[in-house]
Amino acid sequence: MSKRILQQLPLPDDVDTLWAEYQAGQAAFAGAREAFFTAVKELDTAVYDVFGITPEEQAHIAQRLATFPLNRLVSRYPWEVGHRRPAQQYSEDRFRS
Repeated sequence: MSKRILQQLPLPDDVDTLWAEYQAGQAAFAGAREAFFTAVKELDTAVYDVFGITPEEQAHIAQRLATFPLNRLVSRYPWEVGHRRPAQQYSEDRFRS
């Protein structure tokens, strides 16, 4: 979409209402994201406890995850839209002998 076309789009009459709804949604989302990461930390703590991982080992794990190549991993969070691979279709039954 070009800049000119974008500038010609009509604005709704209730921009202030829409903006307030957007901000409320963002605030709710921030709370949900915070709750998600809190739950992840609780799960990490539970796993550390179950396997008897010492604080020194926990620090080593955190340090290792922060260095290459593990720091290049990209987490897929529930709120992020990922790239979907196209469905693969077969013209005939590929499992038939």
